[in-house]
Amino acid sequence: MSARPILVVGSLAYDDVRTPVASRDSVLGGAASYFSMAASLYAPVRLVGVVGDDFREEDVARLAKRGIDTGGLERRTGRSFRWRGTYDFALDTAETINTDLGVFGDWRPQIPPQFTDSEFVFLANIHPEIQLATLQSGGGRNEALRWIRAQAGKTVRLIAIDDVDYLRSDAKYTIVAWRDGGKPAEAVVRTPLKELLERLDAEQFAQVHRSVVVNLRAISHVKRHDNETAEIHVKGRDDVLPVSRNYLHLFRQM
Repeated sequence: MSARPILVVGSLAYDDVRTPVASRDSVLGGAASYFSMAASLYAPVRLVGVVGDDFREEDVARLAKRGIDTGGLERRTGRSFRWRGTYDFALDTAETINTDLGVFGDWRPQIPPQFTDSEFVFLANIHPEIQLATLQSGGGRNEALRWIRAQAGKTVRLIAIDDVDYLRSDAKYTIVAWRDGGKPAEAVVRTPLKELLERLDAEQFAQVHRSVVVNLRAISHVKRHDNETAEIHVKGRDDVLPVSRNYLHLFRQM
């Protein structure tokens, strides 16, 4: 069986490195560069990153020579990400002297269409919010949603999808009913319910009403009504969720 491709999203840079025994300037660096080179020994790699007009073509060729697909490498006018630092004799700790983000500073990854079927994604050195947005916008599209970034009061929470009991549409928002350490909790996400549903595992989540999607594992029991509707009772909650007649067939055997 051939290895499946890995999508790598993150930084490519040039490093100026000082050690007690030697110094090097403009060495190819960046988390995405290093991971791609290493991963290319085991699987095809698809690289998404940004570089400035000072990035050497020979370094792009160096990556391509390792079989790395650089179709997602974006070149912009300006300086590439640069880092300057020193290492002591132990070589296990670096002291940063200067960091210049260059074109990497305001970059937002754009996943090429030919990369969106990547099952495995490595998110290298990027802000966590950008990492999550990258996943939600196409990185690993074939993989079911594993996390939801939601607002709980003044706190932004990263909620594991297995902890979600149900999702309910509320005007322009979606209410996420989930378990916080086993206790019922609610949070708000700006992503429409329809978009979330497209990324959920169909064997675990089901739409039961135009405004409600439920985790089938969270259902305690279903109570039928005479008017061809029903209501769902959720484990450990007082919440009762409506089941419209269009979705009643999901519970014929229950």
